[in-house]
Amino acid sequence: MADPVFKLLMKDTVTIQRNTPSITTSGATTDSWTNVSGLVDLPCAIQANPSPRYNREGRMPEYTYAESMYTINLADQYSSILPRDQAVASDGNTYDIQNASSEPYGAFTVLLVRLIQR
Repeated sequence: MADPVFKLLMKDTVTIQRNTPSITTSGATTDSWTNVSGLVDLPCAIQANPSPRYNREGRMPEYTYAESMYTINLADQYSSILPRDQAVASDGNTYDIQNASSEPYGAFTVLLVRLIQR
């Protein structure tokens, strides 16, 4: 259980979504992201990850792109969050969850996420 003071430091909220793909009548697969029960509007702190280890520049023949990693700190332990999930945040961004780890004493969960550019 997280310390109530720790939760006060969380200025954003995040909703965890899970993909349940469906198949159209033409046979194409479409993504369908739905909120995960119990993981809606969770208090959190979102911060850019300044380490060059987690930020990189990619090159394609037609263009160059930047891939930015962020850290989302959640004020409790949430072991049901999976790397294939996505986080929709109150800052207006959607993040692809790369890794989810809980602090050993259950006080918080740390998500390593990649910003999804839309």
